[in-house]
Amino acid sequence: MHTSAQFRDELPQLTAQLDAAAAAQVALGDATYVFDWDQCMAEARPKRQKALSTELTAVAERGFPAQLPSDQSRAEFFDTQDTGAGEYLLPQISPETKLDSDAFRVCLRARLLLPFPCQDDASLAHGNTTHCNKRVPSGELCGVAITGAANRHVWWCSKGGSVIRGHNAVRDWLGSWLLTRSGSGAALRDVTEQRVPQWDRTVVVKNAQGQLAPKLEQAVLDVVFTDKSGLLTYVDVTYHTAGAGSAAALARHAASARSGLADVVDGKLLRYPPAQHPSVGLVPFAVGALGRMSPEAHGLLASMATDSQDARRAYQQLSALSQRRLADVLRASEPHKA
Repeated sequence: MHTSAQFRDELPQLTAQLDAAAAAQVALGDATYVFDWDQCMAEARPKRQKALSTELTAVAERGFPAQLPSDQSRAEFFDTQDTGAGEYLLPQISPETKLDSDAFRVCLRARLLLPFPCQDDASLAHGNTTHCNKRVPSGELCGVAITGAANRHVWWCSKGGSVIRGHNAVRDWLGSWLLTRSGSGAALRDVTEQRVPQWDRTVVVKNAQGQLAPKLEQAVLDVVFTDKSGLLTYVDVTYHTAGAGSAAALARHAASARSGLADVVDGKLLRYPPAQHPSVGLVPFAVGALGRMSPEAHGLLASMATDSQDARRAYQQLSALSQRRLADVLRASEPHKA
C-alpha cells in the first residue's frame, strides 16, 4: 500500500474504526481535530501514537467529569488525578510501599467513587454503617449519624487517632526524606513539630466559665529544613477531603481540579503569613485524601529530589502513605473493625 486511498480501499473495517475514533474525538470537544490520511502515509512520524493517545485521553478527561452525577463525585474524581496520585496502583519501586490486600481494596473502591468503600462480606453481614464508630480514648463512640453514602464525616473525623496517625506518618517520612537530601546530620525529632513564635497568634475562645477570653495559639509546624539555596524553610502537612464541605464549596471544587487544594493552601498562608516571617520559606504541603498533591507539594519534592527516579520514588512513597492513611481512617469507623 502506497497511498491513503489504497489503504482505505483494502482495509475498510480498520478505516471505519479510525474514522469513528476521529469523530469521537471531535464529539468529545476537540473541534479542530482532523485525521490527515495523506500526511500519515507520506512520512513516518515517530511516537505519533503516544501523542494521539495523550491528546485523546486529555479530551476524555475533560468530558468525563460532566458525566458524573454530583458536584461531590466530580470534586472527588479530580482528587484522584494528577501526577503521583495513583502511584500506589503501579509496580512498586520500594517493597515497603506495597499496600496489604484489604487496604488496597478499600482505596480502590474509594478511587472508583463507590459508596461505603470498606464494604465487604463482614460489613454486609452488619449492614451499611449508620454511625461513626471511631472511639475516643475513654472508649466512648463518636456516634455521629452517617446519613447516606454521600456523607463524608468518617473521612475527616479525628476521634480514635487514625487521622493524626496518618498525618504523622507523612510528616515523619517527609522529615527523613528532606534530612537525607539536604545533607543534614540532625535527628528527626530536631526537625519535626517546630515552634515558630513569629507565627503565634491570639484567638478568642470560651474559658471554663463559658466566657470569651483571649488565648495564645502557638504556631507549631511539621518540618523544618534548609533548601538547596540555603533558605531555612518550614513545611506544614495537611490533608483535604474533597467530598466534604458546603454545597458552595463542592460546586467550586467540582468546577476546577485545583480549587480544593488551593483553598487549603490559601488557608495555611493566612494562618502563617509569609510577610510576618519574611526571612524563612513556607511550604503548605497539601494532599487530597484520594491522593492529589498541591503544586507546592509537587514543587518541594521535585526541587529536593536528586534526579527524576528519586522524585518518582518519592511520589510513590507519598502515594502509598496517603492510601494507607485513607484505609486506616475509613476502616476505623466500621463496627466490626473498630
